[in-house]
Amino acid sequence: AEVERLRTEIERLHASRPVSEPDPKAVLYGQVGLNPAAPEWLILAARRAYRTQLHPDRHPAHRKREAERRFVLAEQVFDEIATRSA
Repeated sequence: AEVERLRTEIERLHASRPVSEPDPKAVLYGQVGLNPAAPEWLILAARRAYRTQLHPDRHPAHRKREAERRFVLAEQVFDEIATRSA
């Protein structure tokens, strides 16, 4: 009886917990491994690091297409971050 009472209590607590939407800014920054509170210099350093690592010219011919796709995605995220912080 005690176990069933505890199960019921747990279900009640789960049901009453408010469902929150994820913070869009945190999701955006998280795509490139950053925290929304990151200072500007860190964002610029991360962008440089992504450019260096993902640039298609640094990859062999058979991986260029995927590297270019990832490079473009990272650039779009950093452009969006720059737009929001301006």
